[in-house]
Amino acid sequence: GYTSSHIVRTLKKKFNIKKIGHYGTLDPLASGVLPLALGEATKTIPFITDDHKSYSFYIHWGKETDTCDNEGKVISESYKRPKIPEIKSVIKKY
Repeated sequence: GYTSSHIVRTLKKKFNIKKIGHYGTLDPLASGVLPLALGEATKTIPFITDDHKSYSFYIHWGKETDTCDNEGKVISESYKRPKIPEIKSVIKKY
Protein backbone atom coordinates (compact mmCIF):
# COMPACT_ATOMS: atom_id res chain seq x y z
CA GLY A 1 0.00 0.00 0.00
CA TYR A 2 2.99 2.39 -0.02
CA THR A 3 4.87 4.08 -2.85
CA SER A 4 8.67 4.29 -3.14
CA SER A 5 8.54 8.02 -2.41
CA HIS A 6 6.50 7.47 0.75
CA ILE A 7 9.02 4.93 2.05
CA VAL A 8 11.97 7.24 1.31
CA ARG A 9 10.29 10.25 2.97
CA THR A 10 9.34 8.22 6.04
CA LEU A 11 12.82 6.77 6.56
CA LYS A 12 14.52 10.09 5.88
CA LYS A 13 12.43 11.81 8.53
CA LYS A 14 12.44 9.01 11.12
CA PHE A 15 16.21 8.38 11.04
CA ASN A 16 17.36 11.89 10.01
CA ILE A 17 19.00 10.54 6.85
CA LYS A 18 20.38 13.24 4.58
CA LYS A 19 20.85 11.21 1.40
CA ILE A 20 18.68 8.23 0.47
CA GLY A 21 17.55 6.74 -2.84
CA HIS A 22 15.72 3.70 -4.13
CA TYR A 23 16.55 1.25 -6.90
CA GLY A 24 13.11 1.12 -8.50
CA THR A 25 9.49 2.02 -8.23
CA LEU A 26 7.25 0.31 -5.74
CA ASP A 27 3.73 -0.02 -7.03
CA PRO A 28 1.21 0.21 -4.17
CA LEU A 29 -0.50 -2.99 -5.40
CA ALA A 30 2.74 -4.93 -5.84
CA SER A 31 4.67 -7.07 -3.43
CA GLY A 32 8.40 -7.57 -3.27
CA VAL A 33 11.53 -5.78 -2.16
CA LEU A 34 12.42 -2.10 -2.47
CA PRO A 35 16.23 -1.85 -2.42
CA LEU A 36 17.47 1.40 -0.85
CA ALA A 37 20.83 3.17 -0.90
CA LEU A 38 22.02 5.47 1.88
CA GLY A 39 24.65 8.20 1.81
CA GLU A 40 27.50 7.65 -0.66
CA ALA A 41 25.89 4.38 -1.80
CA THR A 42 23.31 6.43 -3.72
CA LYS A 43 26.02 6.94 -6.36
CA THR A 44 25.78 3.22 -7.21
CA ILE A 45 22.11 3.38 -8.22
CA PRO A 46 22.71 4.01 -11.96
CA PHE A 47 24.98 0.96 -12.16
CA ILE A 48 22.50 -1.40 -10.56
CA THR A 49 19.15 -0.27 -11.98
CA ASP A 50 19.85 -1.53 -15.53
CA ASP A 51 19.25 -5.08 -14.31
CA HIS A 52 16.45 -7.18 -15.76
CA LYS A 53 13.19 -7.36 -13.79
CA SER A 54 10.51 -10.01 -13.87
CA TYR A 55 6.86 -9.77 -12.94
CA SER A 56 4.10 -12.24 -12.24
CA PHE A 57 0.42 -11.40 -12.41
CA TYR A 58 -3.12 -12.71 -12.63
CA ILE A 59 -5.54 -11.90 -15.41
CA HIS A 60 -9.30 -11.83 -14.93
CA TRP A 61 -10.54 -12.22 -18.50
CA GLY A 62 -13.81 -10.52 -19.27
CA LYS A 63 -13.77 -7.87 -16.56
CA GLU A 64 -13.01 -4.20 -17.05
CA THR A 65 -12.64 -1.88 -14.06
CA ASP A 66 -12.67 1.89 -13.78
CA THR A 67 -9.03 1.84 -12.59
CA CYS A 68 -7.72 -0.87 -14.97
CA ASP A 69 -6.66 -3.01 -12.01
CA ASN A 70 -8.18 -5.41 -9.50
CA GLU A 71 -8.93 -2.61 -7.03
CA GLY A 72 -11.42 -0.78 -9.22
CA LYS A 73 -15.16 -1.06 -9.65
CA VAL A 74 -16.22 -3.48 -12.43
CA ILE A 75 -17.72 -1.38 -15.22
CA SER A 76 -18.23 -4.07 -17.85
CA GLU A 77 -18.13 -7.85 -18.19
CA SER A 78 -17.87 -10.23 -21.12
CA TYR A 79 -17.78 -13.99 -21.59
CA LYS A 80 -15.45 -13.65 -24.59
CA ARG A 81 -12.01 -15.12 -23.98
CA PRO A 82 -9.01 -14.48 -26.25
CA LYS A 83 -7.34 -17.36 -28.09
CA ILE A 84 -3.63 -18.04 -27.57
CA PRO A 85 -2.60 -16.57 -30.99
CA GLU A 86 -4.47 -13.34 -30.17
CA ILE A 87 -2.67 -13.04 -26.84
CA LYS A 88 0.74 -13.70 -28.43
CA SER A 89 0.19 -11.08 -31.13
CA VAL A 90 -0.63 -8.41 -28.53
CA ILE A 91 2.32 -9.37 -26.29
CA LYS A 92 4.74 -8.89 -29.24
CA LYS A 93 3.83 -5.19 -29.24
CA TYR A 94 5.31 -4.83 -25.77
